[in-house]
Amino acid sequence: MTTSNGESTETSIKEFAINPSIDATLFTPPPLDAQNLFQKAMDAIGPENAILRIHSIRSKADVVETSSGSAHSLERELTRVFPDSAAKVDTTAGRNDVEVVTHDFGYRAQGETKKQMPWTDVVTLQQFLKLDPINVIQHPQDYKIQFACQESQEGANCSQLLITDIASNSSTVWSIDPHTGRLLSARTLKPLPEQQTNFSDYRLVNDIYRPFRTVTTSSGERTEVSVQKFEINPYIDTSLFAKPDNPNTAPAKAPTPAAAIVPVGPSGLTLHVLQSESVPYVQESGGGISTTCSIVGNASTSAYANSVGGSTYGTATTTSSQRMNCNSYDTTVRWPHVLNVMFVQGSDGNSYIIACDRAWRWSKCSPLRAGDRFSARFTGKGIEVDATNSKGKEENPTYHVLQSAVSR
Repeated sequence: MTTSNGESTETSIKEFAINPSIDATLFTPPPLDAQNLFQKAMDAIGPENAILRIHSIRSKADVVETSSGSAHSLERELTRVFPDSAAKVDTTAGRNDVEVVTHDFGYRAQGETKKQMPWTDVVTLQQFLKLDPINVIQHPQDYKIQFACQESQEGANCSQLLITDIASNSSTVWSIDPHTGRLLSARTLKPLPEQQTNFSDYRLVNDIYRPFRTVTTSSGERTEVSVQKFEINPYIDTSLFAKPDNPNTAPAKAPTPAAAIVPVGPSGLTLHVLQSESVPYVQESGGGISTTCSIVGNASTSAYANSVGGSTYGTATTTSSQRMNCNSYDTTVRWPHVLNVMFVQGSDGNSYIIACDRAWRWSKCSPLRAGDRFSARFTGKGIEVDATNSKGKEENPTYHVLQSAVSR
């Protein structure tokens, strides 16, 4: 007899068996639908709010590429700015090979020579970027998510999802560990180039689990990547994603324009530069410092029960290795700029303060040298100047007019 809150319950055991036959269906979880499996995969990566805060990632890794039985090693730095930009820098024997793709252009560089990427390659790489698990989780409304198994295997027996980008119709198949929810592999389907990437060695970085080892196979080629360092929301050098003025030539250092040969522009305006200053600054955006805490570890309970007559006695012991884990990180994006400001005197009898903001490496925004004279004209955006750079190439930078005054 057992008692609880003043009430008594009498139990009479009619049959008792040791090691009986167990009906496994009693302990089988109900069938999952595709959305539940997708949610399980997302939970295995990290809390939803932590995933949504990711705007960029950077990894540094050792890479071994094997093709036709020949292998070579290199170091790789990969930067992703979500949703649609990526920069890969491979270093071998001191030489850098760069591949950059954004939503509207791409380029490749070997050493100092840049070449524009064919648009078909840009589109293909864009589709691969859109199928990245982080991007899919951040924009689930843009994807069709369904089981990739045969109909007879769907539900509790299926651990594969077919992820399809609705806009481009490109697809990937995720293989998911049914117990942990971890993404084991991703396999792209035609019309994309077919390739499979296996993920392992998951580690926790700022509340996000990331695979520190991947193996990709495609068209007989194998690429093994062992990540040495991984950053979430790192500082991004925006010049890396800026479109070169001439993507088929080597970039030059920021030129200081010299006066053009033509003494007077079509509007009859000549500028005499009296003073020139360049002021570097950093523009910040984002949320600043963010701290999150979570419970990590496990708790396990063991129990013993014994029935004698109509009474049952038992004990239960709980062992816990749980603890609180807190992390702070900076979600601020910092964009380096240089403000070039000039005080000039115009042939129209006015003095002007003109300026431009240099936000990337290949910008035409450059300071005009004090003492030089330039032909110029007014446009809807400011004053356009006729100049030549240090290599003798003609340029027409435009400067905003910040202030003007009559000089004579």
